[in-house]
Amino acid sequence: GKLDGQGIPPDFFSDSNVRKGFAHAFDYDSFIQDVLQNNGTQQNTITIQGLIGYTDSAPRYEHDTAKAEEFFKAAWDGQVWENGFSFPVFFNSGNTTRQQGLEIMKRSVEALNPKFKIDVRELQFSQILTQSSANQLTMWMGSWGADFADPHSFAQPFLDTNGRYAQDIVYSNPKLDKLIAEAVLETDAEKRA
Repeated sequence: GKLDGQGIPPDFFSDSNVRKGFAHAFDYDSFIQDVLQNNGTQQNTITIQGLIGYTDSAPRYEHDTAKAEEFFKAAWDGQVWENGFSFPVFFNSGNTTRQQGLEIMKRSVEALNPKFKIDVRELQFSQILTQSSANQLTMWMGSWGADFADPHSFAQPFLDTNGRYAQDIVYSNPKLDKLIAEAVLETDAEKRA
């Protein structure tokens, strides 16, 4: 529960430098090539290609160890880099794709600093959902498939305050909530985008 190299505090990920450090540490190309066998792409937004609102021009995180190191050194006023951390990350039982993705994350992050320790663990999916909803998990790897081919099937769960994943990460943006509610009712595709 402390930033002492033996664990992490409950609000560890509230520092954007921590999140950006992880985002730049992940080797996206290895995941796509080696795990997904080139049957995937790296997203830069929650809206996928072919749906209203998709853009290829939004920035993407890149696997950049120098940037990852820079962000980790800035995280928690330098304490993350100085003290290190140790915590578990989770995938649902039997999902080797997610397991391999977390193993890539582990290798990439641990290569930056010998004080960084990540333990990849398997949990039943029901436990992951229950514990993540109760904010009891550090990090877990998941995926999302749309229930129907519409951007709302992505915007609501990820970005709306009452969305499944927004609740997991305690994200709330009332202005965005309003836009999501308006967009799902809009029939003009241009306005909707």
